[in-house]
Amino acid sequence: MRYAVFITSGIGNAVFLIPLIKELKKTGTVTAISTSTFDSELVFDGFKDSLFEETIQMKRSIPTLKLLSKAFNQYDEVFIDYFGATRKNILLASLISKKVITSKIPVNLHDFLKRKLNLILPRPGLNEGIQNLRYKKLDALDELLSEEMYALNPRKFEREIANPYITIQPGAGNNKTQWKIWPYQFWLEMIKKVVIDHPNIHVLVLGDENDEWMKSGFASIGDRVLILFNKTKIESLPGLLKESLLHIGGDSGLLHIAGVVGIPTLTICGGSDEDLFGWHKINSEKHHLIQKKLDCHPCYRWFFT
Repeated sequence: MRYAVFITSGIGNAVFLIPLIKELKKTGTVTAISTSTFDSELVFDGFKDSLFEETIQMKRSIPTLKLLSKAFNQYDEVFIDYFGATRKNILLASLISKKVITSKIPVNLHDFLKRKLNLILPRPGLNEGIQNLRYKKLDALDELLSEEMYALNPRKFEREIANPYITIQPGAGNNKTQWKIWPYQFWLEMIKKVVIDHPNIHVLVLGDENDEWMKSGFASIGDRVLILFNKTKIESLPGLLKESLLHIGGDSGLLHIAGVVGIPTLTICGGSDEDLFGWHKINSEKHHLIQKKLDCHPCYRWFFT
């Protein structure tokens, strides 16, 4: 069987495709088709495990035309998650495959595009990885959750970093999802306390260009705080996190990579739906959750109950 999986959104959403991809590999080959504006497919280059036969970038029209010319009706099944279920993606998937599996039908989708569509509606309360796994195993429930379901072996991080260290990501969702973000001053106080209470530990503060405004405050704490905002490639993150003693962050990409590489995590969670994204459901002894449920909780769902 030839399968294709669309990678359409952030790193976390890509990580939650891993259980589905592993299941597909039992009976065939898997191609990654990426439309992610965050380059999320690159995270898979950070692992030794080969999940994909090939990865196809689809951010421009030329790759789309090339894909259609060589892969028209060539895939047995194509899988599109909730975030990627747009008319454009479903049209493309319909042209390259015999069957399209997704969890959402876009508004005003033409009947022509529904002919190959197999709709698997989400189920409230399930982990996002299980939601995706249900595309292939409809009876899958959270009882199946295990670390092995997600586990991948990271490539070694090549740069020298002072050891031992923990990693912290104060931002989340490119700072556009405020319900995920713990206030800056609380992060500042927490890092100060870590440095005081654990004199042998280094603190690596990770993020992207959206977090640069916090740099001077964190750097003022001392030389055991290393600020790596916008200084790490996506594919280097699994190896970097693997050597961390602990990762602390919100519901964001680095937290989910930390879960895949098997290090302990502490999620400081606001309005996110912890049933969908929380790693404590997979191993409550290794992964811990601190949450203040905001008035809007869950402030964002990718399905309606």
